[in-house]
Amino acid sequence: MFLGLKFDEWLTIISVAAILLSPVFALEVQKRLDENRSRIASKKSIFRKLMTTRASTMHPVHVEALNSIEVEFYATEGEDKKVLDAWRLYVTHMNVQRKLEGAELDRWAEEKKRLLVDLLYEMAQALDYPEISKATIKNDTYYPQGYVDIEQEQPSPGSNKTTPNQQLQDLGSLRSRHGNSCRDLLRLHGLV
Repeated sequence: MFLGLKFDEWLTIISVAAILLSPVFALEVQKRLDENRSRIASKKSIFRKLMTTRASTMHPVHVEALNSIEVEFYATEGEDKKVLDAWRLYVTHMNVQRKLEGAELDRWAEEKKRLLVDLLYEMAQALDYPEISKATIKNDTYYPQGYVDIEQEQPSPGSNKTTPNQQLQDLGSLRSRHGNSCRDLLRLHGLV
């Protein structure tokens, strides 16, 4: 007898409490599992976007995914912390604000590629994609020559070296060299 109740009375109270509280506990467990699945899905979405646009780092989808890393992978330890550290190194490198030319620009571009590979590799490890190697990230990508031509022929952001008429002539030149398949890319970038 404890607190004036017999053992079988306590057992009844405990059983009723368990019956009443078990759905609440089950809902809380399900909620936490759903939140965890959602976090993982969001991280995988960012990784997928970065992997599919890694050859076109100026693409808006790539930039958006990069800017999402700080929020989705925020951590003070573990695999996500490694991703965040690699992201900070990459973004710091990307934010160099001085003009680079020649060999200095080539070195900067190579370092940029290396840091992006490191970032994507850390993300792959954190998201349990152990089969994705740095070599795979660096070498296994497709980027059509037409995209390269378009990027090379566009003036750098903020420069007004060409007039709107010159830009239209340049677009006509690209279309004649690369055909209508190029038109969709130009439309995507708001150029036509």
